[in-house]
Amino acid sequence: MDFLQRLIETDQSLLLTMNGCHSPFWDRFFWLVTGILTWVPFYLVLLYAIVKNQKKGSVVTILTLVILVVLCDQISNHLFKEFFERWRPSRDPSISHLVHTVAGYKGGNFGFVSGHATNSFGLALFSALLIRHWGYAVAIFLWAFLNSYSRIYLGVHFPGDILGGMLLGMILATGVFVAYVRLYPRFAGVPYRLPLSMRRSRSNFKRGDGALLVGTLVYTVVLLAIAAKLFLKMGS
Repeated sequence: MDFLQRLIETDQSLLLTMNGCHSPFWDRFFWLVTGILTWVPFYLVLLYAIVKNQKKGSVVTILTLVILVVLCDQISNHLFKEFFERWRPSRDPSISHLVHTVAGYKGGNFGFVSGHATNSFGLALFSALLIRHWGYAVAIFLWAFLNSYSRIYLGVHFPGDILGGMLLGMILATGVFVAYVRLYPRFAGVPYRLPLSMRRSRSNFKRGDGALLVGTLVYTVVLLAIAAKLFLKMGS
C-alpha cells in the first residue's frame, strides 16, 4: 500500500507540474486540440488514402478501424473507468482546487484510463503499421502525444491515466492488426504480405499519400495556433 500511495502522490505531483504551465494562448490552443471535430479533415484524408490505395480491400480496412475505435472507446470508458473509479484531477477533492481548468470544463467523474489516449495511440499504431511511411509514423505518434497532453493541460487526466490509455490503445491496436492481417485475404480477396521495412507496404500505399497525411496534420496544428491567437486578440 505504501508503494501504491507513493505512486499516486507522484502522479498528482506530475499533474500539478504539467498542468501548472498555462497561459491564455495555450488555453485556447489545447481547447481546440482536444476537440473531436478538430481532426475530421485528417480522418477524411486518411479514409481517402485507404480507399485510393486499397480499392476493394478498403472496405475491410475501414471496418477494422471502426472496430478498433469502438473497442478503444468502450473498454477505456466503460470497463476501466467504471472498475477503477479513480477521480479525475478536476474532480479529486484532495487537489481539484489546485488544478487549472479551461472554460469550466471538468469532464466526467472518473479518469482511468484516458479515452483520448486510448483512441489516439490505438489509431496511431494501427495506421502506422498499415501505411508503412516513416514520416507518417513520426507525425501520427506526435499527434497522439499532443492530443493526450491536451487532457493533462485541461486538468481532466493524470499522467498515469494517459500512460494507461497509451498502453491499452497500443495493445488493442496490436491485437486488431494481427487479426486484420490474417483475415484481410479472406474478405478482400487479395493476399496481404507484411513488408520487410517501413519503406513500402504490400497494400500499395504510395509515399505521396503518406506525405499528404503528414501535411494534413501539420497544417491543422498550424491553423489551430493561428485560430488560438486570433481568439486571444478578439477577446482582448
